[in-house]
Amino acid sequence: MNKWKALLLIVLVVVGYFTTRLAINIWKNPIMARPYPYTFPSLEPKMVRRASNANILLLGDEQAVELNNFKTQILAGLSKNLTTPLKFVNWAEEGEGLHRTLTKLQSLSKIPDLVIYLGGSQEFFEERFPLKDYQQIRHNLQAFNNEVKSSIMMILPFTSKFFYRPVKTVALPKRPVSITHPDDAKSFYDQLLIELTLAYFKIGWDDFTREIKESKKKLLVITPPLNIDLAPQKTCLDANSPAIKKKQEQIKTLLEQSRSKEALPIALDTLALNPINAQSFFLLGQVYKSMGDFKKAKSQLYRSQIYDCRPPQGTILINKLLVERAEHFNFSIIDFNIDLNKKFGREPLFISQFGVQQMYYEQLANGVRLKIKSILDL
Repeated sequence: MNKWKALLLIVLVVVGYFTTRLAINIWKNPIMARPYPYTFPSLEPKMVRRASNANILLLGDEQAVELNNFKTQILAGLSKNLTTPLKFVNWAEEGEGLHRTLTKLQSLSKIPDLVIYLGGSQEFFEERFPLKDYQQIRHNLQAFNNEVKSSIMMILPFTSKFFYRPVKTVALPKRPVSITHPDDAKSFYDQLLIELTLAYFKIGWDDFTREIKESKKKLLVITPPLNIDLAPQKTCLDANSPAIKKKQEQIKTLLEQSRSKEALPIALDTLALNPINAQSFFLLGQVYKSMGDFKKAKSQLYRSQIYDCRPPQGTILINKLLVERAEHFNFSIIDFNIDLNKKFGREPLFISQFGVQQMYYEQLANGVRLKIKSILDL
């Protein structure tokens, strides 16, 4: 009989322990519609008021900052038939990811008549995920993407305490700060960062476009230009091997000697050894480029960016998300990246790693002016 009492006591202790742990977790968990593992700094009230009172609001990252340099060209002649000149406000910032841009949009007392978004090129710029809690973050993403759970949380917000697991949130600084990658960072760390960045970008972009659609305002989406001639910063370790590295060195040597036809079969064989090696895609793209087959070159170079374990800019995946969602809501689009890279291999497109030749930004500015004229019926 004493044995049964002891067993019952053990069961009660264990149940009590886990019940207490669950209660503490639920108590610690904030009520939140979206499982963001980071918190935002307060925005400048003056800037919020200025943006709220604008007719046209420019949002985004360093590419939007660059576009703002052509503001005079964009606005030329647009206000001539208006009693009050159009108020154009730039609230873009270098290093800004969509997570910060969405917060700006949601802070507005009134969304302007037209929002121009040119971003997505610096989503990997700042550190915002507590990667030690990656299992909890993944669990929360799965809960959010579950239609039943998501619907329940929408109707009963407090239930998020039960569906989401507690995560140690990252307090974002006032201005974006470039991420510092540890020298010994493993590929798992890099791949996880990419996975979470893309997952949260999709959530943020869905919210961003829906906010504007529900406000009955207009949105002009401009895709960021991608420098596909940039070599990948890091090949994931699980995609590499000594045999692959040896063949890649052969390809580089042949390219330096302008022997691209000899390099092509080796490049194809190298990629076959591992179909997710960023450097293999890049070298195959360079081989096609040197042969003058720019269409095939672009295809491989875009893939190289997708499998880059440490992307320094945006990727074609982000650009596709931008375009698909904009098309879903019938928003206006300028696919600056596609327009620019039509000239790939034929003309110099970039003056630096990410800086586009000024003439192409001038062309973009003219295109933006015509879009504004059409969208606002000026």
